[in-house]
Order: sequence, then C-alpha cells, then structure tokens
Amino acid sequence: MLEFKKIYFKNRLFYERFFIVLIVLFNNIFAMYQDRIPYFTDQINHSVYLLDSMGESVQSDIIYNAILLDGIMNIPLGSYFIDNVIVKDTSNHYNYFNWKQGDYLLRDLSIGSRYVLFDSSLVSFDVQGRSFAGKYGLQGPSVSDYNNNSLQNYYLDYKKKYQNSDLNFGIFYHLEDIGLPISKNEYNNRENESIHLGINYDLFFNDLFISIDYYLNNGLLDYNNHIEYSSDLYLINS
Repeated sequence: MLEFKKIYFKNRLFYERFFIVLIVLFNNIFAMYQDRIPYFTDQINHSVYLLDSMGESVQSDIIYNAILLDGIMNIPLGSYFIDNVIVKDTSNHYNYFNWKQGDYLLRDLSIGSRYVLFDSSLVSFDVQGRSFAGKYGLQGPSVSDYNNNSLQNYYLDYKKKYQNSDLNFGIFYHLEDIGLPISKNEYNNRENESIHLGINYDLFFNDLFISIDYYLNNGLLDYNNHIEYSSDLYLINS
C-alpha cells in the first residue's frame, strides 16, 4: 500500500509539472498575438494568420510601432514580425544579432541597432532574412534554388519627443518568396512584396489631446496571378 502511494504521488507530481509547463508555453505563445487567434499553417510559424477574436473569418489590422499592417489583404501577417531579442544598456543604445538554425536547412538571421541622436530623437533599424527548404524541399523560393532567402524584412523607425507633442515615423519593406506547405508532391509558392509607411503625431496641452495617424500600404501579391493592392488610412482622435 505504501509503494502504491509513492507511485501515485510521483505520477501526480509528473502530471502537475507537465500541465504547468503546458500552461506557461501556451501563455507565451498566445501573449505574442495579444487578443488575436493565431492560425498556424507551417512548422516555423512563417505563414501565421492572425484572426480577429471578434470575427474569426477575417484578420485583424496590426499596429507595428508606427506602421499598420492591413489584415484585409489576406496575407499571413506572421511573416512581418522581426524577432528582435535585445539587451538595452543605460544609454538606451543597443545592437543585437540573433541567429537561428534548424532542421531542413532552416536559417533565420535578425540584426538591428538603436541609437539616441544629439537632439534626443531615437532611431532604430531592424533587418531579418530567412531561408527554409522544408521537409520535402518544397518551401523555399523554388525547388532547385531553395537556399536563397524566402523572407526579407527591413524596418526603420524614428521617434522624437517635443515639449507638447510626440512624433513617430516608420517605413517597412517586406519581400517574400516561399513555397506553401500544401502538398509534399507539388510545388506551390507565394510571392509578396510590400512597402508600408506610417506617421503618428500626438499633441497634448493641459486637457487637450489630439492624435493624428496616417498609414499607407502598397504592394504586389502573387499566387500564380498578380494582384496589386494599395490602401491608406487617416485617423484623428481627441
């Protein structure tokens, strides 16, 4: 009877630890996407669709620093996130280098810098390149040349604080040519090139607050048929 209690206690302790690890893992995954529902379609979270929790048939628009990623374009927005793991110093400056390497020729490189200029404005620049052949060699840019980059992201951000206002400007360039995980016997790909501009200006004085935002999205999407798209958005809040 004593031996049975020891086994029961060990099993119970194992399952408790397992569920704690599982809960922490899920919290970390879904915290990345806030109130959105991630729909994963591949092994490396490249083509992740971020569905709106209030209407699961559409993607949410995503504010990424100064720019807006338009969810209505039916592009998986997970490929726009740059993994910028950074350690800041006391002067608010940093440089980072993040390298990932995995199975099936996965290579993911992120580099970036952030500096405070003489006028106290803040400039940051982030770059990401990724290549991935996949299990069957069908998730690269092509079947014969899958070692080239399947994803490139470039983001430049500028922030400036004035006495009664804040300014934030951003420009994001995205280039993607990746095979889709649809079939292990057939090559299908998605090409996407887009540029995103954003300006945020906040004015505050005593009880007065005005926020003016402008976002521009322009690009070319190809699922074997070229689709050009462009959108702009003005927002004024007070």
